[in-house]
Amino acid sequence: MPFPVACRMLFAGSVAVFFIFAWMERVTARRGSTPLIDASIFKKRAYTMGLAGLGLYFAGFTGIYLILTLFLQFGEKFTSADAGLGNIPIALGSAIGGTISGAFLAEKIGGRFTLQIGAAVQLIGVGLMWIAVPSLSNFSIWQLVPALVVSGIGTGLIAAPIFDTVLSTVEPQQSGSASGVLSAVQSVMSSVGVAVFGTVFFHFASLGQADAGFRNALIVQLVLIALFVAVTSVLPKRSESFS
Repeated sequence: MPFPVACRMLFAGSVAVFFIFAWMERVTARRGSTPLIDASIFKKRAYTMGLAGLGLYFAGFTGIYLILTLFLQFGEKFTSADAGLGNIPIALGSAIGGTISGAFLAEKIGGRFTLQIGAAVQLIGVGLMWIAVPSLSNFSIWQLVPALVVSGIGTGLIAAPIFDTVLSTVEPQQSGSASGVLSAVQSVMSSVGVAVFGTVFFHFASLGQADAGFRNALIVQLVLIALFVAVTSVLPKRSESFS
């Protein structure tokens, strides 16, 4: 189904507003006033790559966990309440991963390695989910529980240190701008993830192939995790200190 005219106008308008905002920020800086965003943060390669990594992370985990719920409802005819309960293993895994990461792992081995370990664990979780959903026949939510717990652990391992690790690449006086941009990218890329994963899933679900939609969404998640590992490889092993 093609996008409605109103949606196309909104897309075009958002691009125009972005460029207007960038122009206004440059004008403000030239006048010697304080812009909302310190543009110098984008000159730091580690920060910009970390920003990309954060966007990939939130697009991936927001999208795939939404698709899990949709798969349970559209493919397995779960009620909305039952589908919500199906996400509990993810929450438990995230709590475990976040505790491990936040309590000692990130401090012990550094943020970059912790993020990449989390990505590796997520890859294992994606593989287990692929194996657990061969088809709609004879499906049980218990087939997915181990995979969801593992995926949740990977999510938690990344969620705890990612903001601090990326923010450590900028100087203290830049942290306000850097943090605001990170939050904006988180929100935007979460929405992008919902759109991309939803498009992939419903392409197949509309043909009565919800299981194929879920598996293809897992392929998208696999690609995003691989890209995440690549872009976060330039982050510092440990938090940088600025004098």
